[in-house]
Amino acid sequence: MGGRRLRFVADKSFFHDAFRTDYPRQPDAVWLWAYIMARKAVDRHHRILVTSTSILTKLQQEFRDKFPEIPPQVILAIQSLTERISMPTEADVSLELVPLYISKILRDAGTVPVIVSSVKFGKWVEREKRAGVRWGLEGFQVGMSDNRALEKLWFIPSNTHQASLVLQSLDPVYKEVVQVIGRPQSVDGRAHS
Repeated sequence: MGGRRLRFVADKSFFHDAFRTDYPRQPDAVWLWAYIMARKAVDRHHRILVTSTSILTKLQQEFRDKFPEIPPQVILAIQSLTERISMPTEADVSLELVPLYISKILRDAGTVPVIVSSVKFGKWVEREKRAGVRWGLEGFQVGMSDNRALEKLWFIPSNTHQASLVLQSLDPVYKEVVQVIGRPQSVDGRAHS
């Protein structure tokens, strides 16, 4: 990584996987959220999770209206532990493209953006092509192939299990945080290596 900073860009699905109560919580998303909380105690000056004010506004509304059993303190914790980036209007950047927009800002500033999401990899590639054409990015055109789009990725789409592997490799405080919260558990209850 050559000294470049790593940042996780959260889409709405990450927060849903960690907090929603109408389906089983995703263990890796819960672990990653615990990691982010514990990491704040170890490194008070560096937030590794980023999202947009528009996603947080949408989450706050959904949690209040659709999932009232989720305590309001959850939104306060998310706001406290997540760097928020203001976005253009939703007419300019739709909610599903917001993580790509943030990732482009981060990448242009020399940061490695990793999108944490339960949205499948192929769907992120489709969104990237749509965003690249809409935003007039060099080399993007209607009908471009997935392979061509993959060559131009400015972000790393990942699920929360993959994010834990990235942290293990690249976060200098990983061992210290894992001593407090433990390693992520797989679905069958065994710790990931």
